[in-house]
Amino acid sequence: NKFSYSWYFSWDAWYSGREIRTDRVALFARYLYGDSFDYVWRATAEGVFHLLPARVYPMYSRGLYAHTDPDVLFIGTNLVDGRDDQP
Repeated sequence: NKFSYSWYFSWDAWYSGREIRTDRVALFARYLYGDSFDYVWRATAEGVFHLLPARVYPMYSRGLYAHTDPDVLFIGTNLVDGRDDQP
């Protein structure tokens, strides 16, 4: 159907848009299938990273909002509880 605008969306991604910035990543999805939203990150550098809370909300529905807690992520071979002096 030439009047259907779904032809230009990616068929192999669960999101319909993304913004990658130096301090955050934003993903936009047209649909949420089920009642949970899961994602996986791949570490590419060692260090201590402060994670911003993940937030999800519909663009046009007020009052519906969810978020996670902020966290600290330790990536490295010897980092345990932020200390690198442990075996």
